[in-house]
Amino acid sequence: MSSSAANPRPTMLTDADMDDAEVLAPIGAAGATPTIPRATDQNIHFQPLDVRAVTWWNGGVVGVSEATFPDPERWRLADIDKPLDKVGVRDLTRAFARTIAKEPNCKRKWEEIMGDVNWQAVGKRYKQGLLTPADFGTHYKCIVHRQFKLRRGEGGESCRVCGTQKETVQHFGSCGGMKKIFQSLRTIDKGSRWDDDRMNLMGLQGRGVVKRGVSAIHMMVWKQIIPELVRADSSGEKFKCSAVLKRAARRYITREEALQVTIKLYKQKCEAVCRKPDMERFNGAIEGIAVVDEDGELRRESELEEWLRECQDEEMTD
Repeated sequence: MSSSAANPRPTMLTDADMDDAEVLAPIGAAGATPTIPRATDQNIHFQPLDVRAVTWWNGGVVGVSEATFPDPERWRLADIDKPLDKVGVRDLTRAFARTIAKEPNCKRKWEEIMGDVNWQAVGKRYKQGLLTPADFGTHYKCIVHRQFKLRRGEGGESCRVCGTQKETVQHFGSCGGMKKIFQSLRTIDKGSRWDDDRMNLMGLQGRGVVKRGVSAIHMMVWKQIIPELVRADSSGEKFKCSAVLKRAARRYITREEALQVTIKLYKQKCEAVCRKPDMERFNGAIEGIAVVDEDGELRRESELEEWLRECQDEEMTD
């Protein structure tokens, strides 16, 4: 058997190989320092019966397979689906956490109300790009995690907006007092009903969620709905849908301008290193409401233009 550079990692070694090959460390049992065989110019003659299968661990040989335990390819640690020699501290930490972690109660509650929810798709809505944590944090805490402080006790339990039904988080998704807001969102998301609470509250559409750019508009609107709900309850004044939509439109324009600055800086950076800019990288965050062309120009979809005109109309009333 000859050892050459063409086969730097043999899967079978003979007893003679173990004696004559140049190595970095002595061969030990599993858990010891792995031995890394080096190719040499030496030819080693052997008998077939001398061949032994070896076990590799993290790039090196730890011993003859029949005397080595555990085999990293055949065994797994807990629920970590990786070869043993590839398991790191991060994998162990996550495995320990999974043994004590519990599903949030809000997930069970929403599934009781809305049926099956694609939580993986819902979770991807909370992503920076056009949005910032300031835009989606309010919705995540108050709506998804159901932490909004509802009317209870001496103040009564009727909805602070419509006053006709018991105030609950799920009721906000079909509250008649917010009909104007949800009708406005149908311009963007093309939903069929203004009181579609699955879409209004969670962005659910079919088995998934609305497009990412559309989802961003939803988040910006909810960012304005929550403080308006608080204001209406604390001041005793009427909930103002027009104020919510105007502030949401202004917030979108601010974030769009920030995105355009990011695109401009990216173009300049690419020009400085003589590299063609990949403008497609920006389109994911605005999918469904706008598109960035090859020249870095942002073009709004007609539905977004219409929504902005409606929201910024000075004659709009509640």
